[in-house]
Amino acid sequence: MQSFIKKLPLLLIPGIMLLGLLINSCKKEDSGSYINTLLTNGVWRLASVRTELFHADTSKRRDTLNTNCNLLQTFTFTNDGSCSYANFHCLQQNAAGRWQLRTANTTNQSNNNNTNNNNLADSVFLNADVICKDTIKTNKGSSRPFLGVRITNLGENSLVIEHTRLDTVYRTPVVVQRRLVTRYGFIH
Repeated sequence: MQSFIKKLPLLLIPGIMLLGLLINSCKKEDSGSYINTLLTNGVWRLASVRTELFHADTSKRRDTLNTNCNLLQTFTFTNDGSCSYANFHCLQQNAAGRWQLRTANTTNQSNNNNTNNNNLADSVFLNADVICKDTIKTNKGSSRPFLGVRITNLGENSLVIEHTRLDTVYRTPVVVQRRLVTRYGFIH
């Protein structure tokens, strides 16, 4: 009996460790709800728009857009799934739509037109179906610029989203894969 009492602390330590492991391994918070909280916590003001054109893996051109726009461009998300974007492409407007998040696990792998394939396993995508007037004639004056964009950075005071458009250029004797990456930087 006395030897059992001496060995009791040695048995309790692994038992306490196992209990602590079980308690801490339970999922406490859905990461999607935290992302929703960050997105819906106020109005996001556009700070920068940058584009970069790639031919295969070579960067060909970088541009910063909207450098002399006097209109405040804002993106607002609400808890009920609606969103609005004001003054897209520095055109006075207010476009409204719906938004939702999706992870790379639910990405349609056969359709990669709006995604960048680098590190997709950890990616969160924003689908905002706002239809904005824009200045690009090939879009017939309107576009859905935030449909299928990847959230590359999200914090309490900053949001960076990235849209990638892929196309193929046939130049004899090679085929060139082009990517136009547009990065939108927002602040609170």
